[in-house]
Amino acid sequence: MADNTVNPFLEIPVARPEEYVVRVGDGWTLGDGTFDRVQDHMKTKSDVPRPPHFELAFRSMAALTSLQISRDAPITMTAMDVTTSQLWNYLPPEVKDIAFVAPPCGPELWGSDDRQNAEMYERMKNEPKALDERGEYRFYAELKEKPWVIWPIWVEDEWGKDFLVVAWHAHATPKSPRTYDRIGSYILYDSRRNPQPDGDGKHSQIQPRLDRINGRLATFLQRGGLSIAGTTAWYGHCSPMGLKENSSGERCFAAVKDLLNYLTLNVLEHNTLQEKHEWPNLSKWVFPYVCRIEMTGIAAWTLMASHGFEARIALECLEPHLGFEVVVDGTKRMLKPNGLSGPLRGSPITDRDYRLDPAAVARPLQE
Repeated sequence: MADNTVNPFLEIPVARPEEYVVRVGDGWTLGDGTFDRVQDHMKTKSDVPRPPHFELAFRSMAALTSLQISRDAPITMTAMDVTTSQLWNYLPPEVKDIAFVAPPCGPELWGSDDRQNAEMYERMKNEPKALDERGEYRFYAELKEKPWVIWPIWVEDEWGKDFLVVAWHAHATPKSPRTYDRIGSYILYDSRRNPQPDGDGKHSQIQPRLDRINGRLATFLQRGGLSIAGTTAWYGHCSPMGLKENSSGERCFAAVKDLLNYLTLNVLEHNTLQEKHEWPNLSKWVFPYVCRIEMTGIAAWTLMASHGFEARIALECLEPHLGFEVVVDGTKRMLKPNGLSGPLRGSPITDRDYRLDPAAVARPLQE
């Protein structure tokens, strides 16, 4: 049973501008000569870039660092936040006006421990900086600003430690036309499958887990003044994670991207988004390694942008014997530099029913 405490490696760090410092190490770096490099012994304070967007620089650096540790190191909440927020940032204005990608949250709100769940609500209620002038938790106000919300959440329970995606569509009332607090439908996407196979050997969604999270989500929304009266709850389908994989983070990123594309295509096709209470099943194919590469690129570009593009990402050569210890799903592992290399063969395409078939392997398409 998980203890519902976030591994420090996964937490979203908070930094202060006075802590900012650039440290120059002794490692080898490679450049292509596009810009003249200032020699270490000649550097002055004016040569050290100071980011105009300090908090973003700190978070994107933490995201980039975690993503390039190993191809199967856990995706941190910082990395998820930085990369999914950038997916939203570059949407067409018409979609940005109606959609919000919320920062990731968890795990106390969604776990199976009632005591820790209650303690989390007490912390939310007693954190002055997080409350508005009416004493309401500020995050609730953000969730009511747009009719379409996509939200990665971090869940820890007896089944594992994973990212899931929650999404909903809400309406405003004539009395408060800019407050979308009447939810018409919402959906949960979970890539983990039940370790116990069905009669035909395939693995289905974990119904008890989805039911519990659904209940926790309903409580969270109602406490924040979001009405779910008459709401339709959906359990959506997405590409399943292998039984021995820890790729829920990459699959969560792919799901957020799929949902944003779904909203965008509907806006382009209908000029405005049709407000039907139906949700799509997502892509049957996700290659986690490619998702991680994309996330790494977004984090690197965001880091450069946070410095006003007065900085570049350098290539640092590592000694092959160096290692980094990390805990994944309760198992301690030592990661080596070459652990960043990915599989040469892509993931298999999921069956039509989205259940996991352990016997499935990637194979060439037949004529």
